[in-house]
Amino acid sequence: MISNHVVHHLSGGEVGVFRDQVERLTRRYAIMNDIARSALGYLLFAGFARLVMRDSFSVPDGLISIRRSFTRAELQAALGPRWCVRRTVLFRLVATFEP
Repeated sequence: MISNHVVHHLSGGEVGVFRDQVERLTRRYAIMNDIARSALGYLLFAGFARLVMRDSFSVPDGLISIRRSFTRAELQAALGPRWCVRRTVLFRLVATFEP
């Protein structure tokens, strides 16, 4: 099971419901890829996106997504000890689960 950029759209309680559903459906391996919240990531995206995508809805939407995203510790707490959450390159989080 793979989810990409879903978790930052969920509240803390909704993450728990989503996690439970993923754990029930997963037979071998689950991966959740998402944005890691950070001040530096926010500032870099804000500057870069405004230069490249001046009038696009992607700029405000992206900034909202970064603000709503989780830190590694927050996502680990929301998913629980059966999940492994790690930071990867470019302000990303990857959470993995093996039943």
